[in-house]
Amino acid sequence: MECRFLWVDSDNTSTAPFFVAITVLAICIALPGNILTAHIILHKHDLRNEPTYLLIASVCIADVLVASIVQPLFICTMLLGTRHYCSLDNVYYTSAWISAMASGVGVLPITLERYMYIVYPLKYTFYVTKKRAQVAITLLWVMSLAFGVLPLFWYDSLLNHSISLFIVLLISFLMVCSYSKIYSKVQNVVPVHQDSQTTGNKNVGRRRKNRLQGQATRTVFFVVLSFFLCWFPYLMISFIISLYNYDNTDSLTNFTRDSIMMKLYWGCLLVGYCNSAINVFIYGRKNSVLRREISNYFRKIVRRNQGDLITTAIAGTLRLYSRKESKRKKEMNSEERNSSI
Repeated sequence: MECRFLWVDSDNTSTAPFFVAITVLAICIALPGNILTAHIILHKHDLRNEPTYLLIASVCIADVLVASIVQPLFICTMLLGTRHYCSLDNVYYTSAWISAMASGVGVLPITLERYMYIVYPLKYTFYVTKKRAQVAITLLWVMSLAFGVLPLFWYDSLLNHSISLFIVLLISFLMVCSYSKIYSKVQNVVPVHQDSQTTGNKNVGRRRKNRLQGQATRTVFFVVLSFFLCWFPYLMISFIISLYNYDNTDSLTNFTRDSIMMKLYWGCLLVGYCNSAINVFIYGRKNSVLRREISNYFRKIVRRNQGDLITTAIAGTLRLYSRKESKRKKEMNSEERNSSI
């Protein structure tokens, strides 16, 4: 019996050790990083009540699925192949497409949510709520599950990859339109806010809320951009191969593991899987709110386990981070005081 989904027996060429090493490194980064980010969002009251962070947590869970199931199976595929392991082929395909769809389509409601917040702030609280975000996440995972399972019963390679390519192009188009509108809106609104600021506890709370939302906007932008740059090359390659093989019933033999096209296929797929690890750096680098909560989380661990070698190293890292963070806070507070005068 010949498996349907993957197009090579195995990749025992010189590229396999490199692909496996990169995949293992991506797993070591993506798995703990995304679990920690999702845990902090779902257990922090301020974050789990924000629709944006709930949607980000959904993307984190999809990335955990990639790092815990898909990427280990990807390593098995590189080393063993799947032609003689059709059950492995089915599990790999289903989990890969479920997680990819949950992550890819997941950035679409996040982008639209940011668009509503910036462009239509008065309507935002009415249309975008925590409950509606939870409903959107549920529908997203149901659709991803259907997209991953249905091809097991009815499979059309060209149709499947055409839909995937269309979804990525649609997300990219909406991202460009949304962030163009957001940028023009921010350019017009920010000077007015700066001129009308007054001192007081109420405005301090408002600035804190705006800072939280501003951090979310930047995080969403980089998550969407990273997804497009990582997955678009693979979808283009797979679409071209599907199109080339559409009228050929013996399509699996058209490309051998040594062909340039298949090396591009596996290389682009590796880059796509690395997206789950790249997102970890985006959450930590571009979002100071999540960065601060992660720091607080590790501080609690250090307090409970004082004296251990590992916790001592963590404590030293946190002290260095605290100095940089306190310096950044002083600069931000100074700017706020100057703008309120």
